[in-house]
Amino acid sequence: MGSTLPSLHLLLASLLALLAGGWDLRCRRIPNRLTYPGVVGGLCLGLLPTLEPSPLSALGGLALGLLLPLGLFLGGALGGGDVKLLAAAGALLGFPLILDVLFLAVCAGALLGLLGLLRHRRLGELGAALGWLLAMPWHRSRGFPPVGGPLRIPLGLAIAAAILATLWVPALRVTPAAWLAGG
Repeated sequence: MGSTLPSLHLLLASLLALLAGGWDLRCRRIPNRLTYPGVVGGLCLGLLPTLEPSPLSALGGLALGLLLPLGLFLGGALGGGDVKLLAAAGALLGFPLILDVLFLAVCAGALLGLLGLLRHRRLGELGAALGWLLAMPWHRSRGFPPVGGPLRIPLGLAIAAAILATLWVPALRVTPAAWLAGG
């Protein structure tokens, strides 16, 4: 990140991640009073000439952080607070760092899901779900196979971990494009 005060974005995004992750772990929700200031703050800070990300980068990060997970929200896999947290992270970190956050959040969320299945002794459902996913292109039905009920996983915690890992562990910055290219 750039010259004089870009650490302000880093600190605000870190604070947002810690608060949202803790809140989601405790209450299973992420309140608007955490996410909306992150969006507005990220966009406003981008307007300051010495700060990164630029206004265009912040706007691109906001758009990707909001639009890419929107399908998961519409399908019931993500809560609204999770999507708004990703949008706020996008506004604060900009493009392309939001891609790293999204990629790492998927990895951390999958790990939390696997741990949740193990904890509730429901690992057999994973095989049924994977079989359904593999067969889905050849089936007309769009419904998910019957399972033992929803797992309540605090995905805000996975998103928070992804934000913090992206910011504080640069070796984990592996955007999908760079990873596929071997970079």
